[in-house]
Amino acid sequence: MARIAGEFRSLTSSLSKGNAGDALSTEPDPSIKTYCLPPFAIDDPDYPIGTDQAIFHDTGPVCRVPKHWERDYFLVDDVPVYYYVARAEKELGVKVGCSGLKSDRPLSAAAVQAYNDAGISVIIMALPNPGRSLNFMPYYRKVFEEFVMDDESPVHTLFHKDLPKFLYGHSTGGQLLTRMITSPRNKEKLKQQNYVSAEVEAPFFEATNLSEKHNSKIKRFAFDLYACWNKNALPRETFGGLYYLHYTHGKQRFNIKLSKTSAAAQIPMRAAYLLNTAVKTVNDLYLSKLKEKTVELGAQAMLRIPMNAAIALRMSVEKIKKHYSPNKKKPELWFERNSEFRTPTYGQIQEDQHQGRKTYQIIQRENRKPCMPLTIITAAEDPFSCTKTTRSEVVSQLGADFHLAKGTHNSISEDRNCLAHSIGKMRPYLLKAPIQDEVAEEEDLYETPAEIPKRWKTSTSGNRFGNIFKDGARLLDPLTSAAKRLFRRSI
Repeated sequence: MARIAGEFRSLTSSLSKGNAGDALSTEPDPSIKTYCLPPFAIDDPDYPIGTDQAIFHDTGPVCRVPKHWERDYFLVDDVPVYYYVARAEKELGVKVGCSGLKSDRPLSAAAVQAYNDAGISVIIMALPNPGRSLNFMPYYRKVFEEFVMDDESPVHTLFHKDLPKFLYGHSTGGQLLTRMITSPRNKEKLKQQNYVSAEVEAPFFEATNLSEKHNSKIKRFAFDLYACWNKNALPRETFGGLYYLHYTHGKQRFNIKLSKTSAAAQIPMRAAYLLNTAVKTVNDLYLSKLKEKTVELGAQAMLRIPMNAAIALRMSVEKIKKHYSPNKKKPELWFERNSEFRTPTYGQIQEDQHQGRKTYQIIQRENRKPCMPLTIITAAEDPFSCTKTTRSEVVSQLGADFHLAKGTHNSISEDRNCLAHSIGKMRPYLLKAPIQDEVAEEEDLYETPAEIPKRWKTSTSGNRFGNIFKDGARLLDPLTSAAKRLFRRSI
């Protein structure tokens, strides 16, 4: 029994470290370039000078987008910041947006197309990916402000200055946007650059179920303690995180289908499955029989409990070994090896939440108001951003238009009525007609020559050159054939 228990501990330890085969490796892709920010002064007491700067990873342009979307990047402190552009055929306005933390595409292709059909071009910036590093929020604020207000940013170099601009922020981007438009120092600049309204979707001020006002202190203390122990871990790499993701919101228990989104994500889930299988096997082998044959088994049954438990545990260990054999090679996908670039760690959730709380506390303390009309969109079933905090602490203070949508964390893409509401808020500010580029017409100083006869115009192929002479008399037919042969030759 002791040997089996030791074998189980060594197995689960190797699984948690990602040593059971290449497919379970959680090491970042070596081909991904990293950027460490140079030391710079940060005007924030939470990030004093000397604080370790975040390390950002160049994960490349935004992927899985329609081919006609333009993709490029600009540099801030020598770190590439990627963005994408979807232009409307007849541009009447521009939606200038920012993604959330480790979320490149806050709007679906269908939602973007709906904006384009309404005459609204879309340009959205993807926040640089910090991997598992911390202290990224000050840089995020700097990047977003430069993207929105710098005269050399793509927002102002790719679009006409007279087009009305609509700000948009999703999740962490919504937090950054709220802070920017409520700062008095940005009011005049935003007005000069023709920003007319703002919209935030699922703004992240506090995590769901961790609100200071709407949830118990015990729950918040338990999360903070758990997050401190696992600050560099992804939620799917811990039992607590898996329980929240797969049971509380996924409505799936451990003994049902496991998550297949990532090989590394299944490690703790498989360990839980192992224990569940062991208990279930013990029940099948012994406890169910005990109820039927209580008198017959007697004292011998009590002696068989440790043996049956050992057998059950052994069976579970063998099952896990078979599934995660080190010699068994599995196909490895980019998102399986790089799940850290798609999901925030516990430490990053804490940092994001701390800055969100600080944002609405500053707004309340200084009685700040937005410098333009603001619409806030949330969903009651959002598993990540706390809708209750947004509604009670931010909406009333800012006097914003509030829209409670269906869906979860991406309501505009999930709820057609929400998308229509978003477009409807922009219509009053759109131009009546597209802006036409004015081209100065020079005066004709010379008399326009008579039009050249069509049959003498320059042709680009042997057939067209030969067809010139078909309009003439039959005497030109031999010349026509000669021209065709001559121009068909490759040089």
